[in-house]
Amino acid sequence: MRRRITLKMMALITCCLSLMCTILSLQVATRFQNSNRALDLLIQQSAWNATNIIAGNFRNYTTKESLLKYNQKLETSNGDVIRKNITNLDNVKSMDTGKKSNETKTIQLKKKKDSLGSIYNPFNFIPNVRYEKTHLVPYLSDDVNNKYLTLPETNYTQRVVILSPIRNAEKSLEIFQTQIINLSYPHKLISVFFGESGSTDKTFEKALNVSKKLKGFNNFMDCRVINLKMSGGIHGSNDFRHKVEYQRYRRSHLAAVRNRLVRYALQNTAFDHVLWIDSDVEEFPTDLVQQMLFAKSDVVAASCLVKDRMYKGMYDCNSWRETEHSLQHQSNMPADALVLECYGRSERIFLPYLKRDGRVVKLDGVGGCALMVKADCFRSGLLFPEVVYKRHIETEGLAKMALDMGYSVVGLPFVEVFHHF
Repeated sequence: MRRRITLKMMALITCCLSLMCTILSLQVATRFQNSNRALDLLIQQSAWNATNIIAGNFRNYTTKESLLKYNQKLETSNGDVIRKNITNLDNVKSMDTGKKSNETKTIQLKKKKDSLGSIYNPFNFIPNVRYEKTHLVPYLSDDVNNKYLTLPETNYTQRVVILSPIRNAEKSLEIFQTQIINLSYPHKLISVFFGESGSTDKTFEKALNVSKKLKGFNNFMDCRVINLKMSGGIHGSNDFRHKVEYQRYRRSHLAAVRNRLVRYALQNTAFDHVLWIDSDVEEFPTDLVQQMLFAKSDVVAASCLVKDRMYKGMYDCNSWRETEHSLQHQSNMPADALVLECYGRSERIFLPYLKRDGRVVKLDGVGGCALMVKADCFRSGLLFPEVVYKRHIETEGLAKMALDMGYSVVGLPFVEVFHHF
């Protein structure tokens, strides 16, 4: 008897809950039926959210498993919040909208190759993805990109030295060499210095061969391989090297390597700008140097991304702009605390998501994948902090120090380089 009563009560409760859900759905539908702007926002953002689900697992970023549980809040024009739950990774491709006879709009799944923001279906406008959680960076159409990448005709005379710290980079140097050769900036104005230390493979010998080819057959002004003779550092797999507990020591060592390499360059050659490029950056535009010079700034960073099939994702989280919330949070931290990005929720705006602000945007932190610094900045004492400086170290610390010294620090959100992934 008790069991029957319990079952009847459970059935009654289930019916009540179902009725409540139906009433709530009708209320929401009625509310949005009179707000085309809100519906447009809902559908447009849902389409971009669906694209984000295909993101994959970029280094230190949101995993597929967490994406399955990801709930995107959508703010509508009347201040209400809609929560869209996407729980089937295999079925979610991208979304498109179509009108029915009653003028309401529905969301329909399309084939994966048509996903919004993918290489097959780029946006023809700049979407507002400033606070995107999945770290996807949408593809934009050539028409959009060309508006922000066209360069004026210029007679270039400024000398540039490319500095690249290397360790166990034997396999990546061949690709790196090709990318350097493909640079359209006059080779006679470019020097290339590799700073090697601690390799356990034939990186040094490979770099010597690359250096000879660049200078002998491709007319680069000067090419050298310097043995920095520095021990230490954190080595191993990508995941191991990026463990949060190792970052203070790892980044300190990287700063010391960069400082020693740039000091050598200053003492042994003449140049106007230093262009740092990591040797495991597999692809960068042929006009990278010209784009950097176009910014006419003391410190210039490009967006460093990775490619995963049809999508682009952010790799380097060190190029960012502070916000009111991030500054407030730091003000409550100890002076020697080290702030690191991509190890939790961020309150900053990353460089790839600043496209709406223009071709050249102000930054407060920079990464080192592709970074140009005026030589005079280093000559005046600017360096990569090897200890925490204003809660930052290495490249981000350099940006903080540069700003304190009165130098300009900017980023190029439309200029993208691609790191090995």
